[in-house]
Amino acid sequence: MKEYEFSYPSQGPLAAFPKEITCLVVEPDEVSAKTGVMLCAHGWGNPRMQTLEQMRYAAKEHGILSVSPEYRMSGYDYDPVKGHGWYQPYDLSYRQTFDCIQALRVLLERYPQVNRQRIYAYGTSQGGMIVLLAAIWAPSLFAAIYTASAMTRLPKANEALAYGSGRDFTAEERRLKDVPANAERLTTPVFLEHGTADETVPCVQHALRLKKAMVRAGHPLVECNLYKGGGHSLSPVTNRLETFKSTAPRMFKLTRKGKDSFAKGEKVEIPTGRKTLHIDWSRPVGDVELYQWR
Repeated sequence: MKEYEFSYPSQGPLAAFPKEITCLVVEPDEVSAKTGVMLCAHGWGNPRMQTLEQMRYAAKEHGILSVSPEYRMSGYDYDPVKGHGWYQPYDLSYRQTFDCIQALRVLLERYPQVNRQRIYAYGTSQGGMIVLLAAIWAPSLFAAIYTASAMTRLPKANEALAYGSGRDFTAEERRLKDVPANAERLTTPVFLEHGTADETVPCVQHALRLKKAMVRAGHPLVECNLYKGGGHSLSPVTNRLETFKSTAPRMFKLTRKGKDSFAKGEKVEIPTGRKTLHIDWSRPVGDVELYQWR
């Protein structure tokens, strides 16, 4: 098993100022045409190492190649010494979601031999929101996604500052990042887990709201595991590593048919009311017109 890091220049707030994104990789002993790939997305204010133990388990026990990008404004991107905290005002999953999708894209370019019908994603807290949005913005990419204590929408207007974002959000931003409101666009099988006593990201407002929306939309939800009395980290009932070891093997058995979003140059439109987000996956990493509002 090998662990290393790489960086790639993603887009910044302005096209003239690309942002360097650092990614952690855990590589299994053998990488072949059978090897699956997993994108991991850490939580708000955390570093790229947050899901390291899950990545190690996936590599050792299931031969999965994993990448965890340090998306902008969190962790070591915010504090190069302590590796924790976040900038204000906070992006909260717009360019950060693209940071994660693009990191996966760069990894796939580095490992052309892997099985692209076995691409997965795992995200915790804000990272859960990121992988859910990634599955909507690149709908042919993942065989399955797995979220732990995931945010599924932005905080309400009067909660935004209390969450530490340092800003409020426009109506278009709220619609774009409201996963339950976009449930009909979420076609990837999903594994959800949440603690019922989570006070940071309340279960009823996030996991259960999303589950109900997916059921109404006829979505192929795979599992929704609720841990009675579990908090945001699922303690004192259990912890995210143990639940990952229990649940992830079922995810790794799933596959997706056909070419993925990158291979077929998928074009995606996400309407948000007055504006629409246009994404063109035929464009290369760093292309200033890869995603834009119209």
